[in-house]
Amino acid sequence: MNENRTDRNAILALAFAFFGKMHIQKDTIDRGAGFYGKALTGLRTDLLGKNCWSERALTTTLILYIYELIAFTSSQGWVSHVSGLARLIEIRGPRRHQDPVSLALFQASRPIIIVEALKFRKRTFLERPEWKSVPWELAPEVKDSSQYLEDIFADLPGMVHDLDNCKALDISVESSETIGRMKEKLRASLLDHLRQLVEWRWNFERTNPSIAQEIPATLLTDGRNSTPLFPTVFHFADLLIANTIMLYNTVMLCLLRMSSYALDSPFTISMLPFLADLPERTNPLNLPGRDPVEIIPSVREVCRSLEHRILAVTSSAVAFPVLLPLCVALSCLHPQSKEAEWLVRLAGVIEKSSGFEVKSLLDMASVPGKRVSDC
Repeated sequence: MNENRTDRNAILALAFAFFGKMHIQKDTIDRGAGFYGKALTGLRTDLLGKNCWSERALTTTLILYIYELIAFTSSQGWVSHVSGLARLIEIRGPRRHQDPVSLALFQASRPIIIVEALKFRKRTFLERPEWKSVPWELAPEVKDSSQYLEDIFADLPGMVHDLDNCKALDISVESSETIGRMKEKLRASLLDHLRQLVEWRWNFERTNPSIAQEIPATLLTDGRNSTPLFPTVFHFADLLIANTIMLYNTVMLCLLRMSSYALDSPFTISMLPFLADLPERTNPLNLPGRDPVEIIPSVREVCRSLEHRILAVTSSAVAFPVLLPLCVALSCLHPQSKEAEWLVRLAGVIEKSSGFEVKSLLDMASVPGKRVSDC
């Protein structure tokens, strides 16, 4: 293999950083930093030449993003790589992501780009219809239920941006009529996305029955006494399903928090017209229509899902899929609540087992809205 290849240097940087972090070997971490510097230089060269749109440039940028989550050279290190990744994918256009390798890279990058947009409360090109359809045109069977859930997720940054604009106008000299129109548009969008999300969850229940069961909690006590904060947790049929349910709850929490500002009264499922038939319950997870659609139950489900997800894979493979649910659930809680303290200690467990600087990333994403004082 050519020693000057950019992707090779990126992989070596990540490997040395991870090994050094897990085994507390500064020399190994420093060696990784050297390869990181070479990879950055190579990536800049690639982006200025014929390889600017290549899969190699995408792969390298994605690897360097993961490196920053482990090495954490600065609080903005991962952000700069995700911003670059987003620009590169947008410039390539949706049709350049239809072959199997490019589609896989696109699917791996999509949630990361959405999280970065959510952090900075800005719209993302991924909310546009072509980015929800064109990449899968040659292989529609690859677009599974988790990808359809990410279609809804992709709209959240733009909705947060619109909510911020409404709140800014509330304290400006804009007319009440203008503010009213913006709020009505936001309200309609929120209800439409809540409908989409509930219908997605009902369809997921029908096509994935009996996906979880309750088992005794074993990982963490509540920190104030020796008993578990949650006596039972959820054991999932597989990790992809666990990740999908946590993302569903994350999107639900974001929409419910925004609805506390945009809706005149607390959200109830009766506000949603044209819903399909409510499915039968097949597992102990919350099911809209049979359980309250509220912040507290969703936060609890995230917490009770996280424990099994952490125990199932004690490695860096666990880190990214749980970072966003953990951050959003934490942002919903009062910092001194038992549940918030429990989540912060869980972040420490993930950090120790994965090598990721989890506690430094707890502000990765938050959504405007009211906190709940305690579960």
